[in-house]
Amino acid sequence: MTINLWQLWCIIGIMLVIFMASIITLALIKRKKAKEEELKAKYTNQEATALTRVTLTEGRVSVSGKEWEARACYADEDIPEGRVVQIKRIEGKIMYVDNFIDDTGLEYTLHDGDLYSGAENLITPKGDFK
Repeated sequence: MTINLWQLWCIIGIMLVIFMASIITLALIKRKKAKEEELKAKYTNQEATALTRVTLTEGRVSVSGKEWEARACYADEDIPEGRVVQIKRIEGKIMYVDNFIDDTGLEYTLHDGDLYSGAENLITPKGDFK
């Protein structure tokens, strides 16, 4: 089986197209990562954030020495013991839980010291549930 000149040019052309596509893909990935790093640095510098890890134990969570009671919004189940959540502080104030999803798939957010799942308040100062 012989390859004529026209087939050889087609093979070379296809290889060049694949090579150029891979170079463009790598350049786009690098550019996206650079943008993410730039935004991350900008946000960190603007907001002066610091991450704190908090462990929920026996349905209670302690944040900055203040104890909170915790419950999940389905069937009034307690948040699992030993659950570790990562919260973000902005200028010394606890603002929200960062990417915390429990075993039931609920995603929690912490606003102004109260833990929410959707619209329902899950953690309030010790003693009261909302």
